[in-house]
Amino acid sequence: MRLDVLGPMILNGAAGEVVVTGVKTRQILTVLALSSPTQVTLERLIDLLWVDPPASAAKTVQAHVSRLRRALADADASGSLVSSRAGYRLDLGDRVDAYVLAQLTRQAVAARDGGDPRVAANLFGQARALWRGEPELPETPAADALRRSLHDQRLELENAHLGALAAAELLDE
Repeated sequence: MRLDVLGPMILNGAAGEVVVTGVKTRQILTVLALSSPTQVTLERLIDLLWVDPPASAAKTVQAHVSRLRRALADADASGSLVSSRAGYRLDLGDRVDAYVLAQLTRQAVAARDGGDPRVAANLFGQARALWRGEPELPETPAADALRRSLHDQRLELENAHLGALAAAELLDE
């Protein structure tokens, strides 16, 4: 099972791609994956999904989450979407590209700070390769802030990668 959200969302199970229908359903899955393994409150989801939430927003989110549970079960990831009174948490670990990105970036920073720019450059490059485009997020002010934060993180990653490549090249001279 694999979930990619660093670009158009793709959910794959053992039998291939699992279609997640509904724009808001896909956006909720993207938000949960980008936040994983941290819990996202219902209020935060509502704030991300709507500029002016309908009175039925909480029930609507619950309906979308129900669809997500079915899609995740179809992808062999039953039980990975955990709910509590406070909100929802997606627990897929390294089966989510955003999680792998964070791991690779931490490893690359450690290699760079440890004086190994070649390893850092390789890890930063692997992390950059995970980005396939813009994540599927709603068009709301809250989602725009998340989008800007992701854009800034991506630029920092690119700069770190280029810096590590330059440092590795200096070692080769």
